[in-house]
Amino acid sequence: MQSSSQQPRHTAPDPDPDVQEEQDGCGDVAATSTAAKPKQKKRRKKGGLGRHKNGQQKQSKTHDLPLPPPVPTPRASNNDTPDPRVWNMKRAIKRRDNKITTTKTQLDERVDENIQLRKKLKTVKAEKKAVQKEAKKEIDVAMKDMEQELKVAKESADKMTERANKKLKVAAEASGNAKVKAAAAAKESIEAKEKKKVKSKTAKLNEIKEQIRMRVLGLGWGDLHHAWSKDGTHYSVDHLASYLKNTIILEESRRDIPSTPPVKTLERKVLPVLGSLSADVAKLDVVSAEKKQEMLETAEKMRDEQELVGFGDRCGEMQPLHPPVVDEGLLDRRIEICETRGDQLHWHSGTVVGIFGGARKNSVEIHYDAAVLDEGEEPVQAVKLLKHYWNQTKHTTTGKGWRWAIEEVELARGEN
Repeated sequence: MQSSSQQPRHTAPDPDPDVQEEQDGCGDVAATSTAAKPKQKKRRKKGGLGRHKNGQQKQSKTHDLPLPPPVPTPRASNNDTPDPRVWNMKRAIKRRDNKITTTKTQLDERVDENIQLRKKLKTVKAEKKAVQKEAKKEIDVAMKDMEQELKVAKESADKMTERANKKLKVAAEASGNAKVKAAAAAKESIEAKEKKKVKSKTAKLNEIKEQIRMRVLGLGWGDLHHAWSKDGTHYSVDHLASYLKNTIILEESRRDIPSTPPVKTLERKVLPVLGSLSADVAKLDVVSAEKKQEMLETAEKMRDEQELVGFGDRCGEMQPLHPPVVDEGLLDRRIEICETRGDQLHWHSGTVVGIFGGARKNSVEIHYDAAVLDEGEEPVQAVKLLKHYWNQTKHTTTGKGWRWAIEEVELARGEN
């Protein structure tokens, strides 16, 4: 039984001119295939619904559900139109090929640009290297020229210096170098005078012992101690002087001079340390340092109190053994004179402003400080400075004790 509805005819869109030729070929194949098919008789599908001879509906042997609609099959038209799916596929392939071609062209252009850039970079590097090489050559040449100029200038300066030294040497020899000779003579004279002052054997021995005590006790160098006698026999002056010169003074040049005198206290024995000190040992060290500082402060306080009552005198202990020469060298120098105030003796400081000569030899004029003068007392007074009253706390009708003021003593210590 022939179906009453005809299958729909699919009409393809206008083909692309670029692929028209290919489509025409496909259409020819489809037409040829359609024409070659023989015409067959339509048959009724098995299992479908139909009618019986008496008009009643015939029941299906397999299913009771209706059949799905037939799937349209694309067919070639009479005008040889190609299959649209094939046409679309070919068009997509064409677009992909065009895109691949375009991308390849762009890549080729970029590769060419990179090659050109590399060539330019290589050229720039070569030019830079050439410029650096040329600049280095110029710098080397300039350095060589400068070194040569410096060498010539140095040689010229050395020659000039040598000529100047020769001239100075000749001039010094011609003039006899009077200043150097005068200084050397003055030094020899002072040394000779000092030697003459210490004439007796006892005075020399006491001087050497004092020098040794200054370093052993005053500086705390107990390891340099030397006894004054052995087995009841006293060491000679020459022996102690040799020890002072060859041992103590030689060692003094290798050590640092302490700024404060040492303070002797009970201290723990210093032993080698393995690892780190314990807390108890560190605490003992702190306590020992505190006791040492406390003892020093107490000693200084006691010294000040004793000096106020006339026992002890730091300034007097720092005085040199021998007095200075009373001449023009004392002008504008500060000295102290032993004066009486009531029943006590005091040292009054002042400045030497004049030197007397002739019958008043060894007499000077002193301008006393205002702090030591009584009310209405003249500041400028004449005082006779006797050699045997040097650093003596004396005040008699014959003379008065005298010594350097503390400022002069500190200045001399600083220079030494």
